Amino acid sequence: STDPKYRTTPPIPVVEGDIITLSGAVTAQGFHLVTMKDQTTYLAQYTNGKGLTKVEDLDSKTCIFNFTVPAGVSFVRVIANADQAPSYLITKNQMVTKVGYNAYFFGGKKVLFLGDSISYGSADSGRAWAWRMANSLGIASDNQSISGWSVSTARGNRRIVEQMKNAKHNAYDYVIMEGGTNDAWESFPVGEITNSFDPKDFDITTFSGALEELFYTARNRFPTARFGFIIIYKMPLATKGKVNDMEDIANATIEICNKWNVDYLDLYHDDYVNNTLLEVNTTKYIADTVHPSPDAYNRLTPYIEQWFKTIGETPAPEIPDVPDVPDEPDVPDE
Repeated sequence: STDPKYRTTPPIPVVEGDIITLSGAVTAQGFHLVTMKDQTTYLAQYTNGKGLTKVEDLDSKTCIFNFTVPAGVSFVRVIANADQAPSYLITKNQMVTKVGYNAYFFGGKKVLFLGDSISYGSADSGRAWAWRMANSLGIASDNQSISGWSVSTARGNRRIVEQMKNAKHNAYDYVIMEGGTNDAWESFPVGEITNSFDPKDFDITTFSGALEELFYTARNRFPTARFGFIIIYKMPLATKGKVNDMEDIANATIEICNKWNVDYLDLYHDDYVNNTLLEVNTTKYIADTVHPSPDAYNRLTPYIEQWFKTIGETPAPEIPDVPDVPDEPDVPDE
């Protein structure tokens, strides 16, 4: 497509009665499929989503549509949002269910989760979103998150970067990170974001310097993985340190993610998440003002999954020659 917001297929040959199934389609989008008399002539009467039948919801924003090809149509083209394209499945005369869709894209994918008590699930018996995503998407989840650990040296050597040493596998398809709450808990400085990609220039006694070190280490340790960072929701009722106002941490995280080409999910600035999904100004879902309850994870995980499905392959930034992080000892896959 000439519009960078969208991706299109080439003309797909069809005959009357063929069923085109669109899985991962944005439910509320007004167009998905156009029909053609030949490879250059469009048929307006079947354009802009007319004739689509919803089969099943995949989550709150995407679903599976069917389109039965009518007489007079020889080709169809499918249109998708660019950020949805990595998880958009188009089949012809092969019906797809939610279970089949998730298995096709994510079944058996190895996902490493790193973070603190929120990513670990300290108020949820250690399950959190990692366990739920393993059940719903069929991923092989390795959650190395540990309660109380920080990004910076706010908690000494209990740092999220160290969690990679306990990874179960030598390679992962995804590395999903979260952190910052314990840095704010200890009122540690956010620090400055450098113009450097050399780890000797990162001040790990600050959140920013340590987050850069985390991304540097993750990209060197697992160079073929897709990377994501979850910027956590607001905690206005918290009383520890600066947890009730982590605006500086959230903003620094966005800037550092952009620098290192790491996809991020910004829950902190998301009014829907804070006001409706988690009701953070109450203790309904965040009972102790910090940690999600099981109900909170049930509500939050589908939202995280929607973002997870859009994480693409993002190359490492252009980094000057710097010493590589020493390889960890080989660990046999389970």
